[in-house]
Amino acid sequence: MHMKPAALVFADSEGEAVEMARGVFRQLCLNQEPFDYFELMQMDGETGNWKEGEVAYKQDSPEFSKIVTKRMEYTKLEFMRYLKDIRRALKSKTDEQLFAARFGDVKVGKKTVMFRYSCGILGQYHGSGIWLYDQDGEGIREPGHLKDVEDKWPDIHEEVGKPNPYAGKKLWAVVADVHF
Repeated sequence: MHMKPAALVFADSEGEAVEMARGVFRQLCLNQEPFDYFELMQMDGETGNWKEGEVAYKQDSPEFSKIVTKRMEYTKLEFMRYLKDIRRALKSKTDEQLFAARFGDVKVGKKTVMFRYSCGILGQYHGSGIWLYDQDGEGIREPGHLKDVEDKWPDIHEEVGKPNPYAGKKLWAVVADVHF
């Protein structure tokens, strides 16, 4: 299956941002875990679709905003979908039934819930349920993490009394098509 997550990276130029994002996606494809391979993408200005290309979108651009907003929406939708399945399973089965379920599959009404898989999706730090990654390849799983990235992690550097290495850099979004 394919998805188009984005890496948010700090850089002085678009070219540097593309190279940094390429490193993030290489890391996410290392040993084919969680992704098998990637191809950097760019937005087609005429159709709004994605096509192969190496483009970074600066934080103050409308494209950046659209990329980040959509991917946080996708991350939340995935989270809510699997959370709903988990709640259904917890409501209808005992702890023993959930533990003993072969392959973690639990029949809830007419639907089969992949209980253990669903729990794994909620707990993942990268993979098919996460649509945004920071410069270190960490999945941006919730709004607080995104805010820290957008604000250039001020608290972390202030706490240890060191200068913020991102202070003079711009934030960029680079999209890739990944296979998992």
